Amino acid sequence: LVAAVLLMLAVERSMAIRKVLCSTLLQFVGRNAFSIYLLHLILIVSVFAGSFKWANSLLPYDAAFFAAAAIFFALLLLISNGMFYLVDRPSVQLSRQVGRAIEAMQRQLLRRITLKWKNA
Repeated sequence: LVAAVLLMLAVERSMAIRKVLCSTLLQFVGRNAFSIYLLHLILIVSVFAGSFKWANSLLPYDAAFFAAAAIFFALLLLISNGMFYLVDRPSVQLSRQVGRAIEAMQRQLLRRITLKWKNA
């Protein structure tokens, strides 16, 4: 708990830390974090494993690892960004619309109840 408070104070007080956290790369990763979370294990098991096996037949072990990692990260970021635009953003917009509709119905119901109590 103390470490979390100190970290928050450091972020609040330090312009350098704020600059890093507000960078375009970290904003991109943050925007796509949920999609990355959903996809990473699937892609590790399929893409990384397959590309490593292929690259290891052509390259030394270390080079094959880095080639497979590059392929994995490129596909992970590409697919997660696509998921953000095709799934995440539309679902958030839909949930906002549903939430607004529910709030409007609640306000209308509250008005009706209030009028009944006033008239009773």
